Amino acid sequence: MLDLPGITLFECLTDAEDRLVDRPSWDRFAAEVTAEDERSPGLTLHLTGMWVALSAAAGLIAHFVGRVSEALAQREAELAEARAATARSERLAALLSLGAGAAHELATPLSTIRTAS
Repeated sequence: MLDLPGITLFECLTDAEDRLVDRPSWDRFAAEVTAEDERSPGLTLHLTGMWVALSAAAGLIAHFVGRVSEALAQREAELAEARAATARSERLAALLSLGAGAAHELATPLSTIRTAS
């Protein structure tokens, strides 16, 4: 840290800024810009138009992001529903396979007894 006796960091930076920026020319430039802004209201109109365009673009982006978000949520709900239907059909297929195996095991001894008699 810069430690100079009697001089604060702010004073040191302000002094460096004064040496880097020619104050009279900077003040003259600021005065010219202010005077030009007062003389030409077209610049103010231009800046207002830019703000309106930025606001409109931000609004449109927010609208489309919302629509994409809703579509994504709907797609996720449809996918969850499809996964649930697939799980139900797999459980039903397993139950039917188990029932077919049980019927086969029961039918085999009975047909053996029937043909033997």
